[in-house]
Amino acid sequence: MHSTRATEPDAPAPNPAALPTDPGVPVVVGVSGGLDSAALLHLLHTRIPNPLIAAHLDHGLRLVSERDADQAALRALCSPRNIPLITRSLDVAQSASSHHESLETAGRRERLRFLSETARECDTRYIALAHHADDQAETLLFRLLRGAGARGLAAMRPVTHLALAGSTFQILRPLLHLRKDDLAQLVHRENLPFHEDVSNASHAFARNRIRHTLLPALREVLQRDPVLAIARSAELLADDDDFLQSLAAHLDPEQPELPTRSLADLAHPVLGRVIQRWLEWHRVPDLSQDHIRNVTRLITQIHPAKVNLPGNRVARRNNGRLFLESLP
Repeated sequence: MHSTRATEPDAPAPNPAALPTDPGVPVVVGVSGGLDSAALLHLLHTRIPNPLIAAHLDHGLRLVSERDADQAALRALCSPRNIPLITRSLDVAQSASSHHESLETAGRRERLRFLSETARECDTRYIALAHHADDQAETLLFRLLRGAGARGLAAMRPVTHLALAGSTFQILRPLLHLRKDDLAQLVHRENLPFHEDVSNASHAFARNRIRHTLLPALREVLQRDPVLAIARSAELLADDDDFLQSLAAHLDPEQPELPTRSLADLAHPVLGRVIQRWLEWHRVPDLSQDHIRNVTRLITQIHPAKVNLPGNRVARRNNGRLFLESLP
């Protein structure tokens, strides 16, 4: 069992609500080799009794020397603490091309798949990620500029559930309330090894442009740092979304058909969530807000009577019923 030695009183602490509730169950910790995941691994190692397994996915997008430096930093971090390190390499560019996705989207999808497979092999449901308040602010802004609703603008939650291949995992984000600067001070004070990904400074990715251009511009316009205010907005929106989701939960999403006449009486925010839960339950892939809005119109408007959906599925209205069909 690893150490749970006392830390300095002013040291950043993980959110207790985002820590595992079973002391003996392992936690798979997603690590990149960078500063954030070094801070996460250190804080979990010193503050919880659970066995830790570090898991690193090489996306295959950078020079071999950069990838080797990531793994060298991870070995230097894990070995002295007797934390097992599991690594895997993958061609994310090829995955993005075959799924018609951006590199960022494919990278997130493949990383979650790798972490969930690792958790299943380690007989645990816990996966810990190193997202912090600055990441939360960037996520909200990114989604806001794509027209997301309350659910999307709630951004990342301290604890969420991920269902993959018949198993359900708890995604823990115990650093979501902490600033990047807090983590940097901890890493330098504890002299933790890390290797910063040079691509984090690149403006090729939208999220990096938000980090390096939009947020600094907001600081200049507002004459204050907006990160914590944006992160607080995400928390408030999460509360609103949870309430609306509870109103939508009265309808069983397992039903093969939905009654359009009774659904038409629901408030629009509740109706949209009923439709989303129903489509997700019936495994309609790659849903967007446009898909959900179009299916909602089958209930609120006379025309159209059908909507094409991803995965060769069709939502159709007929005789007061809303149902799904599969195209040949």
